[in-house]
Amino acid sequence: MPNRPTEGNCTTLTLATIPFDFEVTAIEGLEQAVEMLETTHICTVGGKTFISAATIENGEVSMTVFFDADFDTQAFLAAGKDVGSITWPIPEGQTTAAVWTMDMVPMTIGGITAENDSIISATVGFKVSGDISIVASS
Repeated sequence: MPNRPTEGNCTTLTLATIPFDFEVTAIEGLEQAVEMLETTHICTVGGKTFISAATIENGEVSMTVFFDADFDTQAFLAAGKDVGSITWPIPEGQTTAAVWTMDMVPMTIGGITAENDSIISATVGFKVSGDISIVASS
């Protein structure tokens, strides 16, 4: 049975070449799906039939981060695909964290919020390209 950490504390994102050293406060997304291909034909009797495609759509990942107003958002969005690693919290009873590594393409940066008595935050979005390599916690 997998470990189930109850808190997301210390989850981080590291990119191989794109400068991205924000403190991550939330990660959402990574919704994996397989496209269904319809195989219904003129001789099909009853309900429609389907098979699953051979490739997995890994979707997008969105992160809320503490934002640095000096960050070059245009260079970030123009940087193209990079290798990203998400390091998850270490589950109770384990000594190493799970790490998911994938190709990530910067798509959006926005939702920048500056409020009194609050750290400036923003939302950053990536498209996941290709497979996700998962190294389990231990």
